[in-house]
Amino acid sequence: MEIKGCRVLVTGSAKRVGKEIVVELARLGAMVMIHAFRSRKEAAETASEIEAFAGYRPLVLHGDISLVETWTAMNSEIEEHHGGLDVWVHNASTFSATPFFSTSEDEWQQFMDVNLKGAFLGCQVLGERMKRAGRGKIIAIGDVAAELVWPSYIPYSVSRAGMHALMRGMAQLLAPHVQVNVVAPGPVLLPDGTDKAERQRILETIPLQRIGTPEDVVKAVRFLVESDFITGQVIRVDGGRSLRGAEC
Repeated sequence: MEIKGCRVLVTGSAKRVGKEIVVELARLGAMVMIHAFRSRKEAAETASEIEAFAGYRPLVLHGDISLVETWTAMNSEIEEHHGGLDVWVHNASTFSATPFFSTSEDEWQQFMDVNLKGAFLGCQVLGERMKRAGRGKIIAIGDVAAELVWPSYIPYSVSRAGMHALMRGMAQLLAPHVQVNVVAPGPVLLPDGTDKAERQRILETIPLQRIGTPEDVVKAVRFLVESDFITGQVIRVDGGRSLRGAEC
């Protein structure tokens, strides 16, 4: 698919990796749409940044992705403003460490609601739209934790594993006209507050000996948008970390 002119929604795109994806696709000529839940100020700033070089102000959508009402409302707004959707990059997620034996039911459910149910609802609403249209691409930003299953992040890892399975199923369901893939980053943009010792510990688990950057993820997304003979795949962008496995 040609990026220039295509209509792209990036969920969770107000800041961090999501922002880098939506900004780069806009630079390449896509008609982008920004989504955020709580980061409304950052979403407006990202829209202004894109408007300054792209010549149009991106549609900014808001809402909790764990609610079907959010997806149906976004679907309606996309139809009203752009008449359709060519690419959905699903980046929105929640992430935090959860010591297993003290993890509450509410904490567990939050991971399942945002990281798994949110993707499920999006696939029902936007996936059906693409199936009816007979074209489209879904690119989910996952995590190598789906396979490594870090002991300090078990609920998170389980939600990611479920999302990866969902996307493999969707790739079969939506074939042959819609391609569905996952980009699974490793250490990219370490959490705020990561100290020098922890950074070094993580670095030692990566064969390529560097922490990833948002640009590494963006390049994989661009590749999948432009490639029309890849579906049902998980592309690991982790510097080889998943070759070794590592506790986190």
